[in-house]
Amino acid sequence: MSDIKKLQEVINSLEEQSSRVSEFNGVLSAIDSAKSDIFLAKTEFEELAEEHKKAVAENCIRFDELGDRINELEQKISTIESKMLTESQYDVGRDKILLRISDLRFVSTEQFDRGVKESEKSVISSLSQTNSMLEGLLAKQEKSIQSLRIFVFSGIILSISTFLLLIKGVLL
Repeated sequence: MSDIKKLQEVINSLEEQSSRVSEFNGVLSAIDSAKSDIFLAKTEFEELAEEHKKAVAENCIRFDELGDRINELEQKISTIESKMLTESQYDVGRDKILLRISDLRFVSTEQFDRGVKESEKSVISSLSQTNSMLEGLLAKQEKSIQSLRIFVFSGIILSISTFLLLIKGVLL
């Protein structure tokens, strides 16, 4: 029986070793699975790192563009600020304008109405003088036209009489 016990012990030992081997194989397969997961995660992290690098590069370019735009805006603002009036300049300008306004002479409504009436009288007087002058010129022109008519009529009569005398002299 001792052989059977030994055999039983060897079988038990082999079963125990077999269970340890299967446990070891399970651990080894878990390690292989973990290793493949780690490699997969590594490639995903590498892809994410590449995308992150691209995003960072794009953001750097955009930040540079924004910096340039901000510099342009700052220059424009400084230009505008240099063109703006200070409060003292504004006060001086306002005072000059007020002085100019106070130097102007304003007319009351009565003075304005009086000036309009005087202007109307002056215009009416000028028109009547011009009218009388035109009437005088028209009268002179009419006399000149009548004189011309008389001269033309006289010339025509003189021409006809000369013509008739010539014809009479030729016929005789």
